[in-house]
Amino acid sequence: MLQDDAETLARLMRDGRPAADLFDNTVGALARELLGRFGELRAYGEMVGRLWAQRAFSAAIELERLWNDLLAEVALGLYCGYPIDVLGDEFQIPAVRSVLAEHDRLVPSLRPSFADAMHRAIAEVLGNR
Repeated sequence: MLQDDAETLARLMRDGRPAADLFDNTVGALARELLGRFGELRAYGEMVGRLWAQRAFSAAIELERLWNDLLAEVALGLYCGYPIDVLGDEFQIPAVRSVLAEHDRLVPSLRPSFADAMHRAIAEVLGNR
């Protein structure tokens, strides 16, 4: 069952923050229903990434925690996608660490050309050491 991330996110926000009761009434209720119907559930979430892109970092971290609370109750596989630009101004270690620390596994999706470009840039600036 496909749910639009922007519409779902709007339904669980209150005063610019994710609300636990609204999250449970929307995402939690749907997860429990689908798990009961199918016995297994996998979800792909983009809502935290959407908040991150809006620079609502604390709201993104709070939403991650709500997902983790749900995962403690409902056995589902959750996969997330984040548009985090490691070279962008929004890449601040404390904020990134907070959101990434909420996960049990991380898979970077950098292109091999990115690593090559970084090595060339470092060599240009620091020399070939």
